[in-house]
Amino acid sequence: MFDDDFDSIDVPPVTGVWQFWKSLRRTARRVGPWLTIGLLLWATALTLSLPTYAWFENVVANRYPEGATTFFTDVDFRTDHAEGLRNLSDSQRASLAFFQVIAVLGGVFAAGGWLQVTLERRQGSDLRRFLFGGGRYWWRFFRVFLLAATILVAWNWVLYGYPWETYVLEGWKEMPAHTLNRDSAAFAETLGSELEKHQLVWLQDGLFAGIFALTLAWGIYTRSRLALLDDRSVVWAGACALCMMVRHPLKTLRPLVLLFLFEFVVVTVVMGFATGKLDVTLENEPARGVILAMGAIGLLAVLFREILRGSQYHAAIKVSQELIKPTLRPDPWQTIGGPGGPQYPVDDEHGERYGVSL
Repeated sequence: MFDDDFDSIDVPPVTGVWQFWKSLRRTARRVGPWLTIGLLLWATALTLSLPTYAWFENVVANRYPEGATTFFTDVDFRTDHAEGLRNLSDSQRASLAFFQVIAVLGGVFAAGGWLQVTLERRQGSDLRRFLFGGGRYWWRFFRVFLLAATILVAWNWVLYGYPWETYVLEGWKEMPAHTLNRDSAAFAETLGSELEKHQLVWLQDGLFAGIFALTLAWGIYTRSRLALLDDRSVVWAGACALCMMVRHPLKTLRPLVLLFLFEFVVVTVVMGFATGKLDVTLENEPARGVILAMGAIGLLAVLFREILRGSQYHAAIKVSQELIKPTLRPDPWQTIGGPGGPQYPVDDEHGERYGVSL
């Protein structure tokens, strides 16, 4: 079977309010990619936790009553094993930094994989196409990541550095230079009230959170444009993606916002509530089954978030197909025909005009 969710080249897809649900449903059908990547991420987290488990198993052994250190450790335990806990913490930080880099690089790879699976209309395994796309777009998408990171660093300096202190705190609020640290007691005293301090901090953090979310959305549309048009220039694709988002904010952001809200409801509310209930059970009656249940919920959350990642790129491609003018260059992945001659779309068994059967 050919890809059954690729819209006609001649008639671009018309996206609507329910595009996020269509993208979610169609991505969930591609079990191979999200199951593989989700299990790899979960195995990475498990690998990171094994040294901690081994250390506690060696230290606790039969020296403490069963369940005494399952939920928390008391002052005596932390005092007796202060040096070991310090070494364990240092080791965890180093391992966490390493796996964070691996997770970032893996996310870049997964973006290429999901876009390849969405765009390619050929026979074969979804997982095989996913792996091919991850390698095909990796370097271009890594440059997108570096550009997005640079943008976020610049905005972090604007909102938490010299510009904010000079133009907002000193200029607007008329605060002296020695009171600009928002964590100091003089910060609230100079403003006049604790509420005003919190309002200013909320404004600062809220602006950065909004810019962070918009930058992530911009990165998704930039990668989608690079894959859709097979462009090489990351800066040009990023500028075009930004113009598209500015001209069509509702159409471009709506599916991503709805997917985020859906993730919040399922992962944060539903799974968070279930984990909280198990957490209380673990505190009152420690048991191995409760820990395994918490691990299972964590695995489901990782798998669900990987499905959402694929859904984001699927929705971005559908929106981009509607808003971006098609390139005059034939797409070799979706047409056949000799160089310089007519190009014909491959028949996908859905009644396309001029379809060619292989």
